[in-house]
Amino acid sequence: MSVRYRRIFLLKVTLRAALFRFPRNFAKFRGTLGETKEEAGVKHLRNVAMLALLAAGILLGVDTAMPAGEVAVALKGYDPVAYFTDKRPMVGDTQYQYEWDGAVYRFASAEHLALFKSDPDRYLPQYKNWCAASVAKGEKVYGNPEWWLVVDGRLYLFGKPIGPGLMSKEPAAMKNQADENWSKVSHLPDPPLPGYMRGASESR
Repeated sequence: MSVRYRRIFLLKVTLRAALFRFPRNFAKFRGTLGETKEEAGVKHLRNVAMLALLAAGILLGVDTAMPAGEVAVALKGYDPVAYFTDKRPMVGDTQYQYEWDGAVYRFASAEHLALFKSDPDRYLPQYKNWCAASVAKGEKVYGNPEWWLVVDGRLYLFGKPIGPGLMSKEPAAMKNQADENWSKVSHLPDPPLPGYMRGASESR
């Protein structure tokens, strides 16, 4: 049973048990506290309404939040090997995926998956998928897997479409500056997730 459906099942069981006990509990409390039947009924309805609101909030949270322990999909689901073999971005298939370093990577074929497993560091984007041009400037910006460049057998992502062109002009200079800044940039707080990075389980 998935985390989502397990939470829904437990919520239903809890609500049913609570609603079943309310009438008997209120009858007992009414006798103890001297409440009238009408007062006890109002209190009962108020508590039922509160439970309903709580249930709605929890169920909405189940639908919109990533369950605890679920691993994020990297690169918006794009295949990191395709940049080298096909020299273009390719969306991976869910039947070919592999968890590595806290994220799930997807691949367009079983061959690409096997290549990645044999040497992940060869295919992973530099700077943990962050924009290389921004790292060179000492900033932290999400890299978009649709804006990319392979230089000297290494994959670089960029946060803007002009990024690949900028690095192509002076690849060594940008790489050296980014390498120098990476230890500092890597400890910066993550920026808000941009719209183009949403989806695919809030991937990065």
